Amino acid sequence: MREREITQIKRKFFEVDDWTKNITTLQLFCNSMLLFDFDELVLFVKKMKKTCKGKLMKLPFNTQKIIASICINYFHNCYTNDCGQDASYGYEIIEELANIPDFGIYVIVTNFYKAYFQGNKKQSQQILDFLNQNGLNEISSRLP
Repeated sequence: MREREITQIKRKFFEVDDWTKNITTLQLFCNSMLLFDFDELVLFVKKMKKTCKGKLMKLPFNTQKIIASICINYFHNCYTNDCGQDASYGYEIIEELANIPDFGIYVIVTNFYKAYFQGNKKQSQQILDFLNQNGLNEISSRLP
């Protein structure tokens, strides 16, 4: 992607008054996280955490789903940048999701990353095994 296109995407993201409450910019952020520096991602996830505190489970299902997807993408970025300690901001957001089965996979993947970043190889392997035993190899193959 060319620098000009990246700049245009970032500009769209910042044009909105409060991007954390706008479904379109949340989706844009989710799909374009690789365009941002890791330090920017940390700041954005901290902002999202602050906005979601005590309110996330009351938001529409699709908004919660996008925010959960952002967190999973963020965890992957923490992994690729060797910054597992920064993942905690995403954990706090995932804990705010509505307690419904539809969000179960987000909780499972979050628990994998928690165990992985804490160096708990046994627990992270148990989660990978669980995913594989339940036909979720596509998910487990994308995890570290």
